[in-house]
Amino acid sequence: MFVLVMGQTFDEMPHVGTIPGKQNQFIMAGFNGGGMALIFLIGKAMAIMIQENIPFEETGLPRQFKTTTERLKSARRDASNV
Repeated sequence: MFVLVMGQTFDEMPHVGTIPGKQNQFIMAGFNGGGMALIFLIGKAMAIMIQENIPFEETGLPRQFKTTTERLKSARRDASNV
């Protein structure tokens, strides 16, 4: 038996960076299946962000990947309309 679980985000972008409102907690998730090609670059950026204590904005990753309170609220609104 083969089971495939593929999580998706509402905006089709992964969530990367610090978790809003949580100190010293990070997220790197929601790669929507095809986004797995990005995981090595994002993993490297995440490691640098944690080890060197730099903000997401200095990683060079696309700003659309940053987990923000606004993105999370938007996902909640979209989910309630499904």
